[in-house]
Order: sequence, then structure tokens, then C-alpha cells
Amino acid sequence: MVNMAKKAETTKKKKNDKRKATAAAAATSQTAQQPKKAKNDNKAAMAKGPNSLRNAHNVGMGETVSERKANELWFRKANYGTVLFESYYKNQSPSIIVAPPPPSSELQKLSKNAKKSLKKNRQRQFQSFMDCLAQPLPVAFRIRHTVPQNVKASLRATLKSLGLSPVPYDPTHLIYQTPPSLNKATIRKGGPSYSHPLASFLRTNLTSGHLSRQEIVSMIPVLCLGPSLTSTCLDLCASPGSKTLQLLETSTPSGLIVANDVHPGRVSSLEAAISRALLPSSNLERLIISNHDGSKFPDSPTLGPCYDKVLVDVPCSGDGTIRKDSSILPRWNPNTSNALHSLQCDIGFRGLEVLKVGGVMAYSTCTFNPVEDEAVVAEIVRRAEGRAGEGAVEVEGWENPLPGLVKREGVVDWRVADFVEAGEEEEEEDESKGEEVRIRWHDEGYLKAKEVGMEGAVESLWPREDIKRYNLDRCCRFLPHDNDTGGFFVALLKKHKPFGPRKTQVVAEKKKKKKKNKGGGESEAPELQPLRPIDHKTYSSLCSKHPDLPPASRLYQRGDDRDTIYLVPVQTNEIFVGDNSSGSEEKESPLNILFAGRVFMKKLESGEYELVVKNN
Repeated sequence: MVNMAKKAETTKKKKNDKRKATAAAAATSQTAQQPKKAKNDNKAAMAKGPNSLRNAHNVGMGETVSERKANELWFRKANYGTVLFESYYKNQSPSIIVAPPPPSSELQKLSKNAKKSLKKNRQRQFQSFMDCLAQPLPVAFRIRHTVPQNVKASLRATLKSLGLSPVPYDPTHLIYQTPPSLNKATIRKGGPSYSHPLASFLRTNLTSGHLSRQEIVSMIPVLCLGPSLTSTCLDLCASPGSKTLQLLETSTPSGLIVANDVHPGRVSSLEAAISRALLPSSNLERLIISNHDGSKFPDSPTLGPCYDKVLVDVPCSGDGTIRKDSSILPRWNPNTSNALHSLQCDIGFRGLEVLKVGGVMAYSTCTFNPVEDEAVVAEIVRRAEGRAGEGAVEVEGWENPLPGLVKREGVVDWRVADFVEAGEEEEEEDESKGEEVRIRWHDEGYLKAKEVGMEGAVESLWPREDIKRYNLDRCCRFLPHDNDTGGFFVALLKKHKPFGPRKTQVVAEKKKKKKKNKGGGESEAPELQPLRPIDHKTYSSLCSKHPDLPPASRLYQRGDDRDTIYLVPVQTNEIFVGDNSSGSEEKESPLNILFAGRVFMKKLESGEYELVVKNN
């Protein structure tokens, strides 16, 4: 791709010369096409690994690091992201943003004036959507379920005195949203509303752990999963941790929460966020935090699929968060979504594989884009049927846990696109024609898209002929201008049949120690060694001085660090290690557990272990 920064400076004469290029110069031989195909396949693969989102943003931005940086800088300065975003969503088919038009049979019966009125109404709806995205997102927060009743009453009374009431669609009366004037920018230090009483109230009670800041639509996946009293829940892409905290608050001491993330740095941030929440020890004692690629999350060695509930909030392009992250819109382009699609399918399907028969999985994103939403849901259901037959997995209908919060049905038809520079394929009809970059639609399907060189093209991006039988209308999309929130997509899937063995076994990745790379930096291997069961010798020694110790299967230590002993959830060995009632460290977990339970004992300078007293 020609460097966009240089492209912006080319003259009209050069563009005309490009359009007048001869067919012989434009044509490529079969041998010349092979490297191009390999290059495109490599770009599609860029969205893999711990930095999948960052890599996906690079797709289509250039071949070298310096070229990508220059192109992205120019992309932002020229406001290309906004041009592409508006063109893409305005021309989706059917519209994802506005109400779909009436059936063609009814449309033909309308008068000319009625058709004009309908068109103007749809234009107004789309403009309302764009106007809403330009407005800052109010601050949403909730009173934690774990807060004592008397503290909840006091918090509610204070909020009422500050003129704030719970959102009307929350039956628990724990969720609040500030007025538009009090947003992330205005209440931060140095902002015009930093000293506002409500801003001070938020800072104080977030620090004390009484409140949790979380986008309202982001709360929905956990609310609609409804963890039961004894659920074993897996949060497959857990960082930054708001949904994990929700799971911890809404389940009971008999449940288990496993929070996983692929990036070691994000795992540490997740643990820190949970520590700052100041949850009771009874909650933390049933939490496990692991570091794994979600698409390769390991099976239980003894139980196989063992999770009652799975939450898959996948890495996504994030255009539903434009109101709170101003950097997203200037750099937006459809290639990011296309590049992430296959990874999302792999993670979503792995979530179904580790789910119990009869269990429920919530698939969610913070994007409006159907290639990351309905297209992924359709593909993972198709894969499940390939393993276990029709009816193996079903998209479930579900009651809105926040009655009155407007939700829209999923769609069964959508368009796929990438973006190109001006001068390429000028015959395209598009409202962004004449811009330096523009949307290129691929309505003729996968094979044609590959032929013309679409980056990251895979067949599952397009809706298939049997798409209606997947019940995608049961998916839900939440739009900013409907509820004064961010954007979100949620689908619930229920597993009805066991999948049987895979052709290739998913195994735990081998974690290497840190090494210096050629550039002098360090590799992305985790800084922390994984937790392992306490060895039999150490446990026997401890029992001689502490006869009331928990069983060995609940005591873990971190790699070579023997100074700390952790008390882990009772289900840990059963799910992750297998038969380890004696506490043999030779029985290692296939899961890379970096945090679990709570600190139980610390080694003193004398070499003796001392019990750590619980604070709550």
C-alpha cells in the first residue's frame, strides 16, 4: 500500500495517470500473485498473540514500523477514520444503526413523498447516532453487592442529597450514572469539575472499595449469565477486570471464578485491580487468575469440560467505546475488525469446548461491527455442529436484566468491506468517493474478495445461505443514542451436546524464562512463575507445628519462591491438577496459574512460617 502521508501530497495529475495505466501494467501473472497472497495471509495472522489488538490496528497501515507510524499519524490528522466509519455504518446492509426499512413489498406501495419521508427519517436516526458519539460519556458506577446493608443505605442517602438517583431500569437500585456535565474528562485532576461534591464522593468511595466504576452496557454479560450459587465460572479474556469483579460479587463462597488473560502484563494489572477493590477474603479465596491464550485454554486433566458459565469478552476493535476513548475514531478502519475476526472465532469456540453440557456462554464485544458480532456467533455455532451435529449449541433468547434499557435484535445479513486509497477501483459507488481513502465493499463474496486482494479475507466473514437457522435475531446490540451509554453486543449460547475429541489436542503452552532479545529488550514471558502445589516434605513439616492446617491440596507456592504459601480454592486441584490429595508438586497443573486464593503463610527470617491473619 502506498504510504498515505505521501499519497496525500500527490497531485491530481498523478492520480489521473494512475487511472489511465494500461491493462498490461495492471495485470499480474499467476506467479506474481503468489507472493501477494502470502503477504495478505501474513497480515491476517498479525492479529494473533498477546498484542492482537495492536497488531490488528496495523493491518493495512504499511509494511515497516516507520511506514506504519507515519501512515497512522497522517490517518489521524486527516480525519480519515471518521470518514471511513461514517461511510461504513451508513451503508451497512441492512443498517446496523438505524431501524431497517420495510420489506420491499410494502416499500413499493408507498407514495413518492412517503419514501422521501422514510429516507429523511433514517438519515435523522443515523445523525442522532453520530451526534451522540460526539458527546462525552457520563460516568457510570455501581454500589458493590458485597457492601453491608447499612453502608449501602448511607451511600444511597448521600447520592440522593447530591441529586443523583439510580438509573430507572435497574431493579437492584445499585447502578448510577452522572449528568453529562460530569464525565471522565471533567472530574479528573485539573478538570473543571474536579472539586464537585459528587466527584469527591466518587474518589473517596472508589478508594474504599464501596463503589465500582463500570460502563452500564459492560455490566450486561454478567447480569444475563446470572451465576448460580455453586457455579464454576470462567472469564476467558478477563483484563482489565470489571466483569471478573462482577462475577466475584454476585456468586457465593461455594462458587469458583477463573479469570484468564493472554498478556502477562495485563494479568498483573488484573490482580492489582482486584486487590484495589478491597473485596472480602471470602470472595478472594475462590478466585484463580491464569495466563493463557484464550483460544488454547487447557482442559481439566480429570473433568474435561467443567465450567457451568463461560464469559468470552473478546479483544475487539472497540468502536462502541468511542465516547470514552477519543483515540478510536480518528484511527478507525474496517481492516481492524476483519483482522480480529478469526481470533474471536477461535476464542469463542474454545469457550464452548470447555463449557459443560447444559452450561451457558456469553459472547460479547464493545463494537457495533457485525463481522465481529453476528459473524463470529454464526461461525462458532457452525463449528460446534461440525463436531457434535445440528443442535449442539443454540443461541438463547434472554430477558433483559435491566428492564427499560433499549436493546436491538441481531441481524442475519451484513456487508464486508476493507479500505483503499483514492484512485484504486474508481468505479465503486460510495459516498466517500473523492476522499484520499475510502470504503471498498465486497458484496460478491469471499472468493472475489481474495481475488482482488482483500487483506484478512476468510469465508466466515460473510453470511451464509443457511444463516437464518442460527437464530441470530436473539443476539442483542445496545446503541449509544438509545440509552445514553456506550455501544455493546451480547449473545448467549447454550451447549446441548458433548463435542467429543478434537483432531488436535489443546495443550498448555510452555512458558519460557525471560531472555534478552536482539534489540536488547526482554521477551514477553511472564515475570511471575506459576503457582504449584506445596511439596509433601514442606507440608509435613508445617503440620508438626500447625496441626489445624487445611489439606495439602489447598496450599500452593510460587515456583522457586518458598517464602509465601497461598490458600487456594478447594476446587483447584480437582479442576487443574487432577489426583493430588497428597500435595505432590510433581503433579503440576497444565494451567499457568499466576494468582490464586490469598496469602496464607509467610516465612520469617528464622525460617519458620507464620500464619497471615485475615483482615476481613
